[in-house]
Amino acid sequence: MAYSPLAQIGSLRKKLLVNPAVKDTADSHGVATLQMALAWTIRSNHVSSMPKSAQEKHILMNAQAASITLIEEEAAKLDSISPSSVRKMPLDIL
Repeated sequence: MAYSPLAQIGSLRKKLLVNPAVKDTADSHGVATLQMALAWTIRSNHVSSMPKSAQEKHILMNAQAASITLIEEEAAKLDSISPSSVRKMPLDIL
């Protein structure tokens, strides 16, 4: 378990926010890349997301992420960038 503002530091920023699958899917839904990343994790039974913000704009964006519906192909494309681990993986150091 770890806490960090989404993709502020660590490998997440380098990999997730610039990933074409996330960006293209976000663009097709007309939402921000971070909203798509949150929507992706919300639908998963294996990831817990606890969005937090003090800024009203970001709180609304976080809430709107819950209404994003991914079709099967989009979900599969996003899932493919984060394959299941076959061994224990250390947490990203923030």
